[in-house]
Amino acid sequence: MKFITTLFATVLFAGLTAIAAEKSAPAAPAKEAAKPESFSGWAQCAKCALGLTPSCQNALVVTKDGKEETFFLTQNDVSQDFHSNVCSGQVEVTVTGVAKGPVGEREILASKIEAKKK
Repeated sequence: MKFITTLFATVLFAGLTAIAAEKSAPAAPAKEAAKPESFSGWAQCAKCALGLTPSCQNALVVTKDGKEETFFLTQNDVSQDFHSNVCSGQVEVTVTGVAKGPVGEREILASKIEAKKK
C-alpha cells in the first residue's frame, strides 16, 4: 500500500510540474521572414572602384534623398555571376533581394540583378 501511495504522489507531482512549466514558458514570437525589396543604383566593385574591401565584391551605391548609401552584395551565385560586369567599371542596375545590417554596413542578399537598358 505504501508503494502505491508513493507512486501516486510521484506521478501527481510530475504532472503538476509539467503543467506549471508549460504555463510559465512565454510563447516565442513568430519571426517574420524578411521580404525582398528592389534597390536601384550603380553597381561597382567594392575593391577596384570604391577601395572599400581587400578583395573583389559587388557593391551597390544608391542615392536617396540626396544622400549616398553603399550596400555590399553578399557573395552568392547571383552576385558572383554578375561581378564581371562591374569589376572594370560601373553599371546602372536594379537589385532585388533582402537587406540587413546597420546603415554603412548594410548587405543585400541578391536574388536578381538586372542591368538597366539605355
